[in-house]
Amino acid sequence: MPEANTLSRPRRFLDRRSPPHILTLILLASVSGIALNIFLPSLPNMTIYFETDYGLMQMAVAFYLGMNAVLQLIVGPISDRYGRRPVLLGGLAVFLLATLGCIFATNVWVFLVFRMMQAAVVVTMALARATIRDMVPEREAAA
Repeated sequence: MPEANTLSRPRRFLDRRSPPHILTLILLASVSGIALNIFLPSLPNMTIYFETDYGLMQMAVAFYLGMNAVLQLIVGPISDRYGRRPVLLGGLAVFLLATLGCIFATNVWVFLVFRMMQAAVVVTMALARATIRDMVPEREAAA
């Protein structure tokens, strides 16, 4: 486990040995929430575009949250085994590819599959918090 004074060390750009900046961790933690909520206003128009039922289109939210919950259970052990950085970058890569899939989806079922794959972004929320807990003592992490 890293020393408690890890935050006091100078940070160097793209230096893997230096801890991440708190702003980076805050931005990473917020990506998951943005990915959930940003498309909600367009659900009615997406229903028209895909020529489907609004109830089916709303499943994009339910499937995303369900996959998000499942992935949270396995992200922790995987990141403990392979490290926070590779798992975080891998999750972001899957999210970006799934986003492209959502953009170019030709029917609602393809869209729903890629929407579930977008839940891989949960690594940003889970691992940003875990990184903070790794870097500072428990009392400081809460602040």
